[in-house]
Amino acid sequence: MTGEKVKAIGTIASGVFFGLKNTHNKGHMIRAGMEGVAFSLRMLYEALKDNNVKIKEIRAGGGGGTKSPLWMEIFASTLGLPIKVSNVEEPALVGSALLGY
Repeated sequence: MTGEKVKAIGTIASGVFFGLKNTHNKGHMIRAGMEGVAFSLRMLYEALKDNNVKIKEIRAGGGGGTKSPLWMEIFASTLGLPIKVSNVEEPALVGSALLGY
């Protein structure tokens, strides 16, 4: 809601929901926000593909959104790739510990 990190869309992408009707509820707005995040990630994915980087799957970790099957399904369908969720709750900490070892 506060803009995007991609310079091409920057602050023009902030705080807008198009097409709302009186039949939409809070859940619809939350899902729209989740899909917006997924499409931001898709822009990064498309840039990688444009540079001939081959990606077969996405690996997700952390204790937040990865616990939501809906969130992971939105990412998988938006990217057209399987999402593998780490069985370690904070994989970044494990990686940091390995690097420090």
